[in-house]
Amino acid sequence: LPCYLLRPISTNEKLPTLIVATGGEGTAMEMYFWIGSAGLERHYNILLYEGPGNLSAYYLNKNFTYREDCEASISKVIDFLSSQSFVDMNKIALIGFSFGGYVAARAAAFEKRIRALILDSPLRDIHRMFTAIFPNWVFAAIPSQLFDFMIENLMCFK
Repeated sequence: LPCYLLRPISTNEKLPTLIVATGGEGTAMEMYFWIGSAGLERHYNILLYEGPGNLSAYYLNKNFTYREDCEASISKVIDFLSSQSFVDMNKIALIGFSFGGYVAARAAAFEKRIRALILDSPLRDIHRMFTAIFPNWVFAAIPSQLFDFMIENLMCFK
């Protein structure tokens, strides 16, 4: 996955780490300008995260599509962080923007190593988001079996 681990250059001590999850159409690199540089100034390690389905991940590998268990990759990121000598594993925070907020909420529900959670997401209900995108007549015109097939196979949730 295209993630970037950044750390303040002035210290070798164990520091708190902020994992930054971008939105569905966002990139880890733009998160540097949103929050990454400010976190470094405040002596946090920063891990800029793109998970399956995010743009750069998908461009690198077409199999990296959105997953129902979107929290699973955050656990792998934290596994990686645990191998880094400069990471204080008792001070792992996660912030998610937009769809990243949804991913962050799910990750915090399953991953006990996350000690702080910040959600900056308008997405509280993924089903409602998808139904808001399409006019109601689309759902009425499409047989339910075809709609289920489209969601399961064409929306790339694997």
